[in-house]
Amino acid sequence: MDWLWQDGRLRPVQEAWIDPADRGLLLGDGLFETMRASGGKVPLLHLHAARLAASAGELGIPLPYDLAELDRAARDVLARAGLADG
Repeated sequence: MDWLWQDGRLRPVQEAWIDPADRGLLLGDGLFETMRASGGKVPLLHLHAARLAASAGELGIPLPYDLAELDRAARDVLARAGLADG
C-alpha cells in the first residue's frame, strides 16, 4: 500500500483527497522544496523550511506547519517507506 503525508498525518493513498476550495486546485499555484534524506532524517531541514516559508510568503500561501511538524512528517514518510536515505 502506498502512503502519503496529508493534513498532518500519514494516510493511505486511497484515502487522499483534495478540498474543492484548495488554492492549488482553484488557482493552479503551489510550491515545493526538494530535500535529501540521510540516516532517516533530512539534513539542514531548518534551511529547507526557511526557504519554503519565504517562498510561501512571497506567493501569499499559508504554511500551516512549523519546523517540528515538518521534521516529524519527513521522518514518518521515510519510516513508512522503509528508507533511511533518499
